[in-house]
Amino acid sequence: MLLFMMSHLRRSPHPDIVFVSRRFLPVDMNATAEETALAYRMLYERQFIERVDGLAPGNSDRLALRIVVQGLNDRKHTAPYREETFGFPGARIDGKMTIGNIIALVPSLFAQRALKAWPPATDDELTTLQQWLQDAVGEKRAYVEKSKIVSRTGDETIVQVTLRCPIDESDLDLEGVLHPAAEAWIRQHVAGFVADRN
Repeated sequence: MLLFMMSHLRRSPHPDIVFVSRRFLPVDMNATAEETALAYRMLYERQFIERVDGLAPGNSDRLALRIVVQGLNDRKHTAPYREETFGFPGARIDGKMTIGNIIALVPSLFAQRALKAWPPATDDELTTLQQWLQDAVGEKRAYVEKSKIVSRTGDETIVQVTLRCPIDESDLDLEGVLHPAAEAWIRQHVAGFVADRN
């Protein structure tokens, strides 16, 4: 982690401060989120780095860290250590780095007609759909970040799935698993909606 930070000093507007991304630092270092958090803690406790508050906006993903060289830029009063959360869900699957992907699933005509007659899905229903799709594809193949039902031009309605998967994972194979799962979810929930109305 220290070598990674030093290699980025040339891009920094400050002579001893590097900006890192909390979200992407583990991927940048080819490490897990846990390994990154451990390295951050160890470097901080050994006073090789210190956080610098006020250089990045409060809601920013960026974290400003000073590389400390004893006798040159070390300070008597340093910012106390604070836990940081690095990485994000789905950044690695089964030890492999992942990429983001969006898959559009076109339901059967029956399911599309049912979706049109059905009120728009609530946030809770979309969360259920997301978990349904995650269970179908499995945690070792992909991480489903979000799912939503989208009306496109014309009469077509699709299920749009945003996910992360290893780069060598086939889109067609994923679609082959996700499509029947989405279809089954639509049929089950439409049946539940009809039963509630009756």
